[in-house]
Amino acid sequence: MKETLGVSIGATDWRSRNRTYTRENLDHTLAVSRFLIDLEIACRTRSDLSLITFEDILAASPEVTRRSRFPMSWSVPVQWHGGKTEVRLAPDGIFGCRVVRPSGKAVRAYFFLEIDRGTMTIAPSERVRESESFPYRATVLRKFYAYVDSCRLGLHQRIFRIQSPRTLFVTTGAARVERLKLAGELVLRQKNVSSPILLFATEALIVSMLLALIESDMSRTQDNGVDSSLHSPAAETNELKEPMNNLYKSTRIEGEGD
Repeated sequence: MKETLGVSIGATDWRSRNRTYTRENLDHTLAVSRFLIDLEIACRTRSDLSLITFEDILAASPEVTRRSRFPMSWSVPVQWHGGKTEVRLAPDGIFGCRVVRPSGKAVRAYFFLEIDRGTMTIAPSERVRESESFPYRATVLRKFYAYVDSCRLGLHQRIFRIQSPRTLFVTTGAARVERLKLAGELVLRQKNVSSPILLFATEALIVSMLLALIESDMSRTQDNGVDSSLHSPAAETNELKEPMNNLYKSTRIEGEGD
């Protein structure tokens, strides 16, 4: 694909991944590849829009990032119930879009891609959320906390030299989108973050529509100065416990685990 279409395949250790692959892994990988290929092909149909691939981003990153064995993965320090730990983030893709305005001015926006197949628990039970093990449990909620804190700490600037990235969650259907949005909004409220750094779309969303959403979002986006300290509360406030518990109950009905 790279030689024929010129599509970037990114930096991936395929040998180690092949040894642990399952059918679920394969479906997920195909979904990621399909999204990125469709996005790049769609960008080629417009003269005012171009895709910034991860290879482009990596080439402009600091040397320590370029030399990293896993340049698409980084650790985020997290404080949880009085303790400190690190959560490892590894987006399914990192890309940017460059739009040329009618005035001739070029605007860039960057995105971390997460393909959600609808199999990961969004919000675990209150017992799990308030336990010391929560940062080590694979949940969408943990991803939200890690991405938000990564942004607030300015790690994207230090690691990739990019400004104001958004995390784009592409999932399986409208109902799942609404639950992800609710959980994301609760996390942003808890972290006192007003900037909409979490975006959501369905797999069925036509890429051209997604590009329109990205473009309109870029027109409102400015780097509002990322806080360099973790001053937000480490635990949920009473105000947020009930809606988070309701979210947990609604996903339990559909078969998600703790």
